[in-house]
Amino acid sequence: MNKDSVVLNSVLDPNPDEWLSIKRINHLHQYISPISKLLKEANLLDQVLDAWIKHELRVEASLSDDGLSNSDNAELKWARNHWGHRLESIYLRHKSMLDLVSYKLLRVAKRDFAYELYHRLKAHENTFEKLCFEFSTGNEKWRGGLFEDQSLALFPVAMQKFISSMHSGDIHPPVKYGEEYAIFKLIKYTSAALDDDGEERLLKLELNNWLEGTRQASYHHLLSEC
Repeated sequence: MNKDSVVLNSVLDPNPDEWLSIKRINHLHQYISPISKLLKEANLLDQVLDAWIKHELRVEASLSDDGLSNSDNAELKWARNHWGHRLESIYLRHKSMLDLVSYKLLRVAKRDFAYELYHRLKAHENTFEKLCFEFSTGNEKWRGGLFEDQSLALFPVAMQKFISSMHSGDIHPPVKYGEEYAIFKLIKYTSAALDDDGEERLLKLELNNWLEGTRQASYHHLLSEC
């Protein structure tokens, strides 16, 4: 197992290496290992491992409740059993990934030109859509620069800070955006709440993180037999 996998597994709960009991490891070797090379060549190994892990989670969840109506409910129940008691700390850790931003983006290569367009927008000389279509260098030009309900965590930290302080309709001066300069207009900021929907999103996010680490650990056990 590589160094990154060890670090990842050390902070996951339950620890993937401990969750992978002798019985589960034997199951991997018996049913998946014989075709693991073929699955890898077909780019299907990750999907098969994910499906196997989720099956094991559903089995665990069903031991305590046989009234689960579908697999999603079973996986969510398993996640709640393990992390429901510390949802508040998980919420604080992942809040930037849960806050959603709808915005418009216009990007150009030159800083001075970006400021010229910014001042045109502030003076209402042109619409964002028109300038974006004419000058933006990315594919957003075909949709007026609009992006809807994007995770705040997708932005660089510096952008996260000013975005979270903006109001709907605000236009931010050009900022460095990779090798270009971008003008950012906030359409809507949806702050995550720890309500029923928020809890479900948190549990699914934590589950996905855990699945990734457990898939890596399972992959390691398969490789150890090759």
